[in-house]
Amino acid sequence: MESAVIITTKDRVEFLVRAVNSVFSQSLLPEELIVIDDNSDKELPQNILSAFQQSALQKGVAFTYIYNSEPKGGNYSRNLGVRSSSSELIHFLDDDDLWLKDKVKEQVKIFTENTRIGLVYTGKQFVNSANLDRVIRKSKNSNRENSIWKGNYIGSTSGVALKRAIFEKVDGFDPLLKSMQDFDLWVRVLKVSDALWDCQHNLVYTVHASNNKQITSNVDKHKDTIAYLREKYREEINSLPKDVQKVYLSRLEHVIARAYRTQGSFKFIKYALKSLQLHFSLRTLALFLNIK
Repeated sequence: MESAVIITTKDRVEFLVRAVNSVFSQSLLPEELIVIDDNSDKELPQNILSAFQQSALQKGVAFTYIYNSEPKGGNYSRNLGVRSSSSELIHFLDDDDLWLKDKVKEQVKIFTENTRIGLVYTGKQFVNSANLDRVIRKSKNSNRENSIWKGNYIGSTSGVALKRAIFEKVDGFDPLLKSMQDFDLWVRVLKVSDALWDCQHNLVYTVHASNNKQITSNVDKHKDTIAYLREKYREEINSLPKDVQKVYLSRLEHVIARAYRTQGSFKFIKYALKSLQLHFSLRTLALFLNIK
């Protein structure tokens, strides 16, 4: 099964080089690598672009670099990357993350052995941008039956491979979403296909020391997204079992609380309390630790 890797990037050249090198270091190389630059201040420097092209040529990978003439956002850029590829399997990678060498190999193996699977995800090893070589912790994953409404157990886009046919069937990423685009896509994918963990932790996920580097700290974007998702899935949310519904709504309140807490705003308390009232969570309770 042929694979295409889609990397979205913006103004993070050093991280991008790290991500691309992890793709070229795969034990099973993809057939295609498409980098979508969402209107960085400057196009990719020619020496770096040439190095990517040379590595791709040596390894037999078809390489494409596309520069958006105006900012379009991650969802548009990922959809553009898929449209610009032709492989049966699609792998997404954010520019600040990287893969261990067997990520593509392990996931392709699962698709080959189990035709009913439409999406495969890997676990995460978390690192901080201040020390990229030190793993802080690993994600907890399992293949027990899960509900996407009780938590995004699939995780970020960087750990996922899915069949092109499934991606196209559910119309790809929603360009109207400002955050939580991965969760929204997984909800729709799981309606038409099964997902499986590859029993590995082949994604190295970067947590940025500076809050403005990551969308998780942007309160307004999260508020807009949550209002949009509540309306988009209103009927499904209302039809969920009450205990599952409370967990889902609690998690939405937690997202806003976490964003405020990351910014150092005491406004987080209001949303954290609402989250805890809906469903008790140690993760939400932990937001109250070390308040200054």
